[in-house]
Formats: sequence, C-alpha cells, structure tokens
Amino acid sequence: MNDRRLSVGHLVHSLYREGGLFDRRASPLTPLAGLRAQQRYQAGRSGPYETEVRLGAQFPFGALSLHLSGRADGLARGPQGWCLEEVKSYGFSLEEAQAEQGLHRAQLLCYGALLALQEPATPDPLCLCLTYLHEATGRLDQVRWDAPLATLKAFLQESLQAYVATLAGEGARLEARNQALVSLPFPESAPRAGQLALARATYRACRDGDSLLAEAPTGLGKTLAVLYGALRALPRAREERLWILTPRRTQRRAFIDAFQQRLPQALALRVVELPAEQSLCLAEGGVCLGPACPFGEAFHARSRPVLQALRAPRRGQRTAVLTGPKLRRLGARARLCPVALAQRLARDADVVLSDVNFAFDPLQKKTGLQAPGEGGALFLIDEAHQLHSRLRGMHRVELDVQSLQGALAESGSGPWQGPLKTLLGRLQALAPQGGTDAALLTAWQPLLSQLAQALGTVPFASPLRPVLGMLLRLERLRSLQEQHPDAFWLTTAPGQLTLALLSPGAVLGGLWPRGQGRVLFSATLAPLAEERRALGLPPGPQLRLPSPFSPQQQRTLLVSELDLRARHRERAWPRLGRFLTRWAASQQGHHLVVVPAFSVLEALVGELQTVAPDRLGPVQARAMTEDAQDRFLAALAQPSTCGRLALVVAGGRFTEGIDLPPGALSSVVMIGLPVPPPLEEREALAAQAEEGAFRAYQGQALRQALQAAGRLCRRPEDRGVVMFVDGRYGDVRFAELWPAHLTPKACTLEGALAQARAFWRAGEGLAA
Repeated sequence: MNDRRLSVGHLVHSLYREGGLFDRRASPLTPLAGLRAQQRYQAGRSGPYETEVRLGAQFPFGALSLHLSGRADGLARGPQGWCLEEVKSYGFSLEEAQAEQGLHRAQLLCYGALLALQEPATPDPLCLCLTYLHEATGRLDQVRWDAPLATLKAFLQESLQAYVATLAGEGARLEARNQALVSLPFPESAPRAGQLALARATYRACRDGDSLLAEAPTGLGKTLAVLYGALRALPRAREERLWILTPRRTQRRAFIDAFQQRLPQALALRVVELPAEQSLCLAEGGVCLGPACPFGEAFHARSRPVLQALRAPRRGQRTAVLTGPKLRRLGARARLCPVALAQRLARDADVVLSDVNFAFDPLQKKTGLQAPGEGGALFLIDEAHQLHSRLRGMHRVELDVQSLQGALAESGSGPWQGPLKTLLGRLQALAPQGGTDAALLTAWQPLLSQLAQALGTVPFASPLRPVLGMLLRLERLRSLQEQHPDAFWLTTAPGQLTLALLSPGAVLGGLWPRGQGRVLFSATLAPLAEERRALGLPPGPQLRLPSPFSPQQQRTLLVSELDLRARHRERAWPRLGRFLTRWAASQQGHHLVVVPAFSVLEALVGELQTVAPDRLGPVQARAMTEDAQDRFLAALAQPSTCGRLALVVAGGRFTEGIDLPPGALSSVVMIGLPVPPPLEEREALAAQAEEGAFRAYQGQALRQALQAAGRLCRRPEDRGVVMFVDGRYGDVRFAELWPAHLTPKACTLEGALAQARAFWRAGEGLAA
C-alpha cells in the first residue's frame, strides 16, 4: 500500500475552489491578526468548548491509501447536542468574506464526517456552524444548520473519490518508483573517496528523521552523494517528498543536471523547480498585475484539467524535470499563471528544488510543502554555511523616510495618506538608539495596522505595494520578537527604523519539525557543534570528510609578511603587483586572484594595469548580467599559453557554489582576509555571548576564503597551488576551521614563488 497524506483544506481547495487567483480580499495582516482575533473569540466562549479539535482517518483506494487530517476550530458538546464550528476571520466586508461560503461549507462537512468516524458517540444529526469574525471589531455573523451523519459521510466519500480520480494511477506509480529507488545503484562506477560515506550518512539521517551536518571538501562530489542517499531513503522515510534548498540558482543547476544526466530516467520521478517568482511571471518586467492579469482569471477551474493531464501516467514514463523556463512556457500555452501552476505541481512532486527563502522566509515560505499533514519533506540544504546569514537577511525589515516619501509622492490620494504622513513624522522624530526593547513597536502597532488596512485597497501596480510588503514583514517579525525578544535587534535613527534577527537559532529551534530528516552540507561548516547550535538544530549526527585529492594535486601556502589590513593596503600595492606579475609568469593558465571587496579589486587592477597589463585577464564587475557572467566563465575556459590573472571578489558569484570550466585554474591566490565591515547590526551580533565577535567577523571571513580556495581542485585531473596572503590567516583561533587538506605551509613571498615553481615543474607534488 502506498500512502498519501493530505489535509482537509487541501482536499476542498483542490476540488471546490472557484474563481481567480485574486478574487479574495483579506486583511493585509492575515493570518496573524485573524489568528489573534479568533483566539480572543474562543477564549470568551462559555460552557464546554474544545478548540483545535484534531480529526483524521485513513481511506484505502486500491494501491493508494489516503490519510486525511485536519483541525476543526471548535466543538461544543452540550446536553442539547454537539456543534462543530469553523471560524473565518476577515478584514474587509462580510460579503467578500462569504463569497467563498461554498468552499467553507465543504470544509466543515468534511470535518463533520471525520468527527463522526472518529467518535461513535457523535449525535445524529450534527450541528454545523460557520462563524465569520471581523478582525478589528469582533463582529460575529453565523450560519448554522443540522447535517445527518449519513449525508456527511457520503459527501466525504464522494470528495475523496473525486480527488483520487485526479491522481490518475498514483498508487501504481508510487509503487514502481519506490521499488526502483530501493534497488538504485550508485550512479558512478568508481565513487570518489568519501562519496559513499556521505551517501550512507545521508540515507540514515533521512530514514531515521535525524539532522545531519556534513562538511565535505569541494571536489568530493557532494551533490550526487547526498542526492543518492536521500532518494534511496525516500521510500522508507516518513516524508513523501524531497526538498532541495540552495542559496543560488547555479547550485540548483547542478542538481537538475544530476536528474537529467546522471540518474536513470526510468525512475520516472516528478521534479519541479520553484525559481524566483518574478522570473516565472508572464507580465512585462516580471511585476505581478494582480486582478488585472488574464492568466489568473478563473484559474482554479481552468487549471484542474491541466494539472490532471500532467499527473497522468504515460507509457514508458521517464523522469520529468519541470524547470523554470519549462513552467513559464507551460503557463503561456495554457494561459495560466506559471507561479501558481508551479506551486500546485510542487505539491504532487517527488522532488522540489528552490531557493532557501521558500522554506524560511516569513513572507515567502511554502508551508504546505513541509507540513506533516500534507506529506512533509526531507530537506537537503546545500552550501549550508550561508544559511545563518541568509536567515538573518530574511528576518530583517527597514522603514525609512526617503523611500516612504517617494512612494507617497507617486501614489496620489487615498485613505493611506493620513496614517502614512503620521508614520513619516514619527520616523523623523526618532532618536539614535539600539537594543532589544519592543516597546516602541508595541506603541506604534495601532498606527501600523491602520496604515496596512488602508494600503490593502491599493492596486497591484501602485508604488505603495512595497510599503504594504514592508508592513506585513514587520508584523511577522514583531510576532517572532514577542516570542524571542533577545534574538532581535531594534535600531532607530532620525528617519529610520530597523528590526533585525541576530540569532536565528533561537527562532529556528522551535520551527524545525521534530523527527524530520534533513541534511545540511557544505565544504566549510566547522566547527560543526557550534554551527548546529547557531542554527537551532536538534542533536544529531555529524560528519567531516577528508579531501578526495592526493597531496600531489594541491599545494597550500601562507604568506604572512604583508600587512593587508585596510589602513596598510595602499603601501602594499606596488610590491604585491610586482609579485603577482612574477607569479603569473611562472605558470601558464589562469590564476584566480580573490580580494575582500570591490574597492580592493579596483585598486589592484589599477596597479596591475601599470606594471603588467598583458597579464590581466577577466575581471569581475560590480553589476554583471547573466550574459556577462557567462563571458567571464568562457574566458577562463580558453587555454592560456601565458599566465593570466583573473580578479574576483570573495563571497561573490565566482567563488562559492560554482564549477569553473574544467582545468581552468593553475592557482588561487587569496589576497587579504575578507572581514565584513563593522556595521552597528553586526556589532550587536558580535556582542552576543552565543555568537561572539570571532564568529561575526573572522570566522565568516575564513569561510569565504576557504570557499574561494575550493574553486581550484574539483576533478581528479585538476592540480594547482592555493596561496593565502595575509598574516591574519595565522590566527590560532582558525586552527579548528582549517580543513586538513587546506592547512597551509608558512613561507615568504619569495619562498612561495620558489615552492610553486618547483610544484609546477615536478608535476607530482612538493617535498614536505
């Protein structure tokens, strides 16, 4: 028997929701404001009243078994009978709230049937009550009726049969998929050292619901190893889908290539990519038109046959990988919004690929893909060393006078003008301060709610839409701040207010589902125990693998005689420029020179243009289109008979999560330690005992440098020298962070040049 879990909400929305994507109107602060209003209403109920009543049952349909579950808002058990209640909060008019009453009735009918199946003492008939609750005023409007239990059970059975019909042989497909995955051989006949160990650890974590942290050097083949381990575990795991999260599009590309080229196509997997929504949008410029968009009209009815056709099994079915471009073309052909279509296809996928924001961002996360009642998800999180900083970026909002004044000037008149001008006045009157006190936002909350309510009426194309987004994000973060006050930092200055999450672990600790299989992996995660704490992960297995390459393939050097701190760099440029010229002349090919910032890059380029312009190769620009990035990589792919210097910035698109062309590099030279600037927010992070200055500054800098070094050897045939130029790399606190294969040998500039020349001449490594 092959199981599928689904919620009552998903069942009724799949079958009974009508209209377009933007037909419903809701308060901008829903669901938070609605949830609070509902809790106030339920707390004021008299008599025996149960809240959040858990309901569920299992229904076999041939080779497929459906586990249906949900939570009814309330159940009153009285001497005159029982009444099952569903509460729908709203922020605008009652007419708009009741426009989907048919959908609400279907949901309550299903809950009633589940209650009757779960509790034999359920009275017949059962009273059902739809309660419409205004979020701001607390006004109640109720629709009540009595439903015979036989009617409720018949409606539920008919709904389930209709849902199973849309799955078109899903049970047989899952059975064939699971049999193929259980016996799947490793895709490479000669695995690299460490690949099978990582695959086994991934398999066990996914099967057992553990949280694995794995540090595996660049070039080991992490992508294929964790993907293989997770797929092998999928038939035995609690979760029904695999969700692969990456911080960049280039990393998703590696997984897509594995599905299309490395894994057997007979697995017949359903793989769906969820790219950035603006890249899918069919409107000009990728800016959603909302109700004016023809691709959203009558979406729910028009999309059902398209979705059913895509789910239908085909003879000789092979793995289907629906990438962003394919989804966009599909949406254009069917005249359906590709963004909404992709999200519905992801619900039935075996594998989902997306940016990490779709799992963690307070406004963008797709909770249905990971909710246990919807099947749950195994997590593979690539480049996990970036997750901490990405989480802080997602949980950050800034209100400033300049952007608000600009939006107000372009928006024209409306009910938002008064509260927005009041907000501008309050921002301008702010005094400089920073801390964790939430009293200011609590005092401002009535004004912010009033403004958000008014902005809910602005058109999608209005310049005020981003302001509404900022207010919604602020409300979500404020709610988290109430639960974790010490994890957030509130900064004010005249004309500006910033609320930011400093310690993600405090928030994530309560958000990671228990027993969920997840693997976080990267080339730079040490110390693993500290990283686990910083991300709020529960106790679990850890793995730190050695390099798959022999010492003869890579030599690592540390030059400490140059002081490259910001105040001393300018004096070092002439000597450094001459040295790099000699370095490039010592070996043909490309030498990747990595610097801490664009200002450093531009200064070094100026020096090299003076002393050796013929040695200067491609240079990263501050803003590069995808075409410009492709041209940069193409330049590295061209063989060079003389040594050339390619200059990039640490932490950028060419130093992390990217495979450079095969054999592109002869060396990687890390100039300086890329310590981030001491902004007030980072200073607050450094001041926290659980984070600390070293993690906030030097630890992050070394990770960026090690990531850059990892661009050199990625294949068995790659070979070269990595050199770190800055005395700060000798800091004893770095000792536990250096991977064994990248622990450098200290030398002078001249000594480094001599050792590198000997290494390149010998072709088989340097003497110890």
